[in-house]
Amino acid sequence: YNGPGEFIPIEIYKKQMDVNFFGYVRVAQALMPLVRQGCKVTKRRGRMVFTGTGGGVLTPVPPLLTAYMASKFAVEAFVRSFRVEMQLTSKPIDACIISPGFVKPTMLVENGLKLNEAMWADCQKRLGTSQARDEYGPLLDRFIEYSLNEKGTHVS
Repeated sequence: YNGPGEFIPIEIYKKQMDVNFFGYVRVAQALMPLVRQGCKVTKRRGRMVFTGTGGGVLTPVPPLLTAYMASKFAVEAFVRSFRVEMQLTSKPIDACIISPGFVKPTMLVENGLKLNEAMWADCQKRLGTSQARDEYGPLLDRFIEYSLNEKGTHVS
């Protein structure tokens, strides 16, 4: 989800956190019994590998991505803490996060543009004016144009 942090409806933040953060936590919790069992059976270390964004917490944080970046930073914090929990309790399980760089989301562009329109509509409904789009629309348009023209490190 893209949009100006001062106007994005809280529901968009909740959706972004639910997918990009709580989704990871749910998967980690669901897989831990299997990873533990695998370690016992194979006598080898287990691994939990998560996908971050760009360069992780060192990524330049672009404007209009407050919900997305907050959710990805939450994943980074979760993985770091989880890794230390495994170490401090002597569990043979490693945890790491892979930060792939700028992924060109070719298959997501059309849906992303629809989400942007919905976000602007939500902002207008909440504010009763087009203030959010008037102030931030040109910035978001430039960001989208940049993203479309950027080569990226990967293509989805």
